[in-house]
Amino acid sequence: MPQGTHTPQYGSLGLRQELCVRNIRWATKKALLHEHTLGKFPSVLYRPDGDGRHGNFYPASYRRILDDPGWRRRLGKTHTTARRRLLSHDAERCELDSCNSSDALLMNIFCHPSASSPASALRKFLSISPDAQFVFGHRPRVPMKNDRADCTEVDLCAGDLLIEAKLTEGDFQTAR
Repeated sequence: MPQGTHTPQYGSLGLRQELCVRNIRWATKKALLHEHTLGKFPSVLYRPDGDGRHGNFYPASYRRILDDPGWRRRLGKTHTTARRRLLSHDAERCELDSCNSSDALLMNIFCHPSASSPASALRKFLSISPDAQFVFGHRPRVPMKNDRADCTEVDLCAGDLLIEAKLTEGDFQTAR
């Protein structure tokens, strides 16, 4: 999309458009490894480079993610539409490569050294115990009727706090 031709909108669609435009500029300006999706509003999927950088992550957060085996595994979460939406049809692309990934946003925030340290202001603000681990992609196994358990995945578990992030999703559902 040519620079300056988009019309800002409100809501999730407007945010998605704005993120895409800004990420195309950012990736081009910084010469980051990336590709665009196909469609009316092309999104950006970044790739890690050979220098330990990834355009979708703040450098300090990305270094911490790579150092933690559980967090690093989360980087491999499959991007379910990559084969259809990327010009390269690269099925190896991952969800956290996308500039619209709410999981990547959470990891940028919570994996940053100043946020994840035991005495961080973020932990205090959210009443998260200093020794609580941050677990991304947690399955709480909430009990249901008939001795079954819900298999929903929650974006982040920090002690007894569960966090579900929705960055640009507009198709929210409600349930009792």
